[in-house]
Amino acid sequence: MKNRVLVAVTALTLLAPGARAVTLDTHGTGPDTPPPPPPVVTCTLSQNDITVTSFADILGYQIKGSCTVSFPGTNLPPAPAAPYEGGGSWNSTNGMVNEYLKGRDAKNQEWEIHGGGTCKLDPWMTGPAGASCSGAIANATPNAPAIFLKNLKVPISAGVLDGQARAWLTSKTLAAIKLEHEPPSIVEPKDGATVTFPSNLVIAPYLDSPAKTYALEWQAVVNNAWTPETVMDQVGLKTPLPADKFGASQVWRVRARQHQSAKASWSAWNQFSVAAKLKPPLVLLGCGNTQPYGATYDVSAMPATLKAGTTTMVSIKVTNGSNQPWGAGSNFHLSYHWAQNGAVVVPDGQRTFLPSAVAPCQTVTLSATVKAPPSAGTFTIEWDMVEEGVAWFSTKGVPTGNRTVTATP
Repeated sequence: MKNRVLVAVTALTLLAPGARAVTLDTHGTGPDTPPPPPPVVTCTLSQNDITVTSFADILGYQIKGSCTVSFPGTNLPPAPAAPYEGGGSWNSTNGMVNEYLKGRDAKNQEWEIHGGGTCKLDPWMTGPAGASCSGAIANATPNAPAIFLKNLKVPISAGVLDGQARAWLTSKTLAAIKLEHEPPSIVEPKDGATVTFPSNLVIAPYLDSPAKTYALEWQAVVNNAWTPETVMDQVGLKTPLPADKFGASQVWRVRARQHQSAKASWSAWNQFSVAAKLKPPLVLLGCGNTQPYGATYDVSAMPATLKAGTTTMVSIKVTNGSNQPWGAGSNFHLSYHWAQNGAVVVPDGQRTFLPSAVAPCQTVTLSATVKAPPSAGTFTIEWDMVEEGVAWFSTKGVPTGNRTVTATP
């Protein structure tokens, strides 16, 4: 036989200026015996005893006070005045009430119940008529009063809180939502700045917003128009900017919002320029370099628009930045990957063979074969040398040569 319990806030009356009294009644019911009289928990409650927080559009509340507990009709002695807490969380339509309940027994030993119920509430937890919450207690400490250890059912009605307490809860809920949804600000790159690498993206949250991660929207100037570009997303307060992702355009802008909530406001755009990337000194290109893989790419001749599915020839300059020559007819070839929204959609592009050996530090101009993506859209072509059967250069830490390309129908 399963026992059941009903927990209801039945009274909230004025004690003193700025303080309220709240009485919580609990009683058990069963199919075989009539319910015993409800134990009574009486707490003082002030505005400071109501706490509301918001994160990812989920609101959490806590109500606490100094409480006394009595158990009329039973042999349980009254519990002394002691701290007593209850709390839970909800969103605009569903939530949990009494996710936890804490108190002390007659021997002043702490007890706690975890559990609660799924609820149908309005955003301010005032409760439309007929709304209710129900669920099962998950666990409880040994000192918890036996009469509480039942299945939990908590009806919520519009009369649960009086006008003053409801106003406190409503105003604190509105403040919590506003705090979470306010836009952050982008500290770096500064608006109008010129970025050189290494560089960081730095975000400042709005006041004491609980947000810890942020969604980003990036746009680059492509063919004299702002075009969406995926560089990174879901970042923290400080994130290194990946230099290899900024080769498609010299002018960018970025904005941020709290990541978990689509209702959060976007920050203002920060527009910045990427400084021209200087060619590294020869020692980094292979003259004296001890690394077996190294290359730089001049992809400025790559067209910004291609017809989807078509094949064309493009002039690409490649410099051998390794410590070994690339032999003519060897396993070293120029190829590419197609990426869209940060994900590779064509991993293996057409191969272009070397017409002659390329020594370390030497630059060769290749007439490369390129096949456009099969469907229309905005893509990034990532030029990459490959040693067939061994490795792509990019897997060895060598940056690819990138350019944004629009594939037309």
